[in-house]
Amino acid sequence: ASAITLDSVSAFFPQALEQKVDEEEDIIRLLKRSVRLSHDAIIDYADHHPESQGMGTTVVTGIIRQGRVYVVWVGDSRVYRVYQPKGENKSKIEMLTRDHSMVWDLVEQGKLSVEEARVHPHSNIITQSLGEITHQPKPDYRIVKLYRGDRILVCTDGIHGKISEPQLLKVVAGVGTISDAAEKLTQTILQAGAEDNLSFVLLEVKEGEERNINSDKPEH
Repeated sequence: ASAITLDSVSAFFPQALEQKVDEEEDIIRLLKRSVRLSHDAIIDYADHHPESQGMGTTVVTGIIRQGRVYVVWVGDSRVYRVYQPKGENKSKIEMLTRDHSMVWDLVEQGKLSVEEARVHPHSNIITQSLGEITHQPKPDYRIVKLYRGDRILVCTDGIHGKISEPQLLKVVAGVGTISDAAEKLTQTILQAGAEDNLSFVLLEVKEGEERNINSDKPEH
């Protein structure tokens, strides 16, 4: 299912981005469409391959344009931003997405902490996915302004379910180059006993506006 999603999204975007998509709502609309087309592709494949009935996947897709990242997701794969606030010596980690999962609903209700949700026995129960025949996915989205030096981590639960957010922060922010950080993260997850898909993308914003004292105020 994840391979079908990757193929579907990869085939969709080159043609889709030929359109004029300057408005934020147009970008989000394209991202959501790519997710729904992937969902349809998984169901179509399963219809023609009975042995694949019931397969599904989570997805995060996004575009960086004019200093902002546009993210659309379904399931419990995540996007994090690691950054150093202006005037502070320590970096911070910010989760840009919210899981479509049973335990994350409990986090938002104040019944579990983020760490309690991570180690919860039902942490793998998701409330949305691609490929589920009886439920059309309802993608969420987020638009966030980026600043020079920000590091963006996109990852599956094979990453964020294996180590805590403070550990993620230490690895992603605490290693020199982005390549070194990616290698360190891979080794950290393997040493932690990776049992699931440990896919991730790690990138760093090299150009753009510098973070200032007002950069960390909530966006409206």
